[in-house]
Amino acid sequence: MTITTIQRTRLAYDLITQVFGPERNFASEYPLIFDPSFQGSLIGLEEADEVVSACAILPRDLVLNGWLMRIGMIGTVATADEHRGKGYAGQLLREAEKNLFCEGAVLSILWADDAAFYEKKGYIPIGCEVDYALSVTDSGKLPTSEGVRWMETRDHAAMHALYVRHSHRVDRTLAETSTLLHGPEIAGLVHEENGEVVSYALMGRGQDLQGVVHEWAGSSKNVLACLRAYLDNLSEGSDSIFLMCPVTAVDLRKDLLELEIPAIEGVLAMARVLDMQGMAKIYQRFGDPRLRTATDEEALRLTGPKGSIVLDRRQALLGTCPPQGKRSLLEVIEKETGIRFDGMPLSPFIWGLDSI
Repeated sequence: MTITTIQRTRLAYDLITQVFGPERNFASEYPLIFDPSFQGSLIGLEEADEVVSACAILPRDLVLNGWLMRIGMIGTVATADEHRGKGYAGQLLREAEKNLFCEGAVLSILWADDAAFYEKKGYIPIGCEVDYALSVTDSGKLPTSEGVRWMETRDHAAMHALYVRHSHRVDRTLAETSTLLHGPEIAGLVHEENGEVVSYALMGRGQDLQGVVHEWAGSSKNVLACLRAYLDNLSEGSDSIFLMCPVTAVDLRKDLLELEIPAIEGVLAMARVLDMQGMAKIYQRFGDPRLRTATDEEALRLTGPKGSIVLDRRQALLGTCPPQGKRSLLEVIEKETGIRFDGMPLSPFIWGLDSI
């Protein structure tokens, strides 16, 4: 059930706080969930008028190089200690997925502390995230930080205008960006030239992502200037920062390679297909007009001039958003059908400010 009443919302919030710790202020960390002005909501299971398991859900549109794909994010999954081992988390997950499906989500996406649990529920790693570790010894390699300063509320509009230039991102409004930027423990920097904000970078968000630059925008040179400012202002006892980067950030990745900053390629998140018809439309978008599709709840058939191939939910997802962009399954699909899927696999990216 969706938690809709004020009392039930309070009970669900209390449970999440109890499980994750009273020092967390989730309402301020995740305003798109807890502020009724936005799309997020809580899903909960009740037993004897007690909320025994709860999580947050947030439907969002991913921008993928000019077109949109609706996804649903699931986060802060919490079950009371005395009710663990009763299957509540699995029930809760199914309820969350049903709600997101009704919101038009093709995929559900989450970040798992217990990957094995979610793998049993049909979730697999997808996408790619490239991470970099920069130490204080790298500071001298980077452009001067002249013109870099701490962000202010008056910078939010300019920062949002830079954010929407990213080809791969979550689609969000200026109001959403500004609300998120007011979150706790965010150390934001902007780079200003001739009175204009030309780049920005964000480190930290609540208790998460401390020491991690999880969102940035602007030219490579200007972003690197922000990174130098972080390195030059590290607190005592810290000697490095981490940078999250989409695989599509070609210019910044090239510059970091030339600076001999090593890259670590990981995955974006874990995901599960919610809508097989939605997946069929993705294949149709990137295939040519000869492609024919047929779906049921669990299978997708792709047919081309050479033949057909049937994909289950997992395979359909691996063909579109495989871990680290590997085309191995997609190449099998192309061989079996005789259809070339130009523009696939996809490279979705969710910046740290948008995660839940």
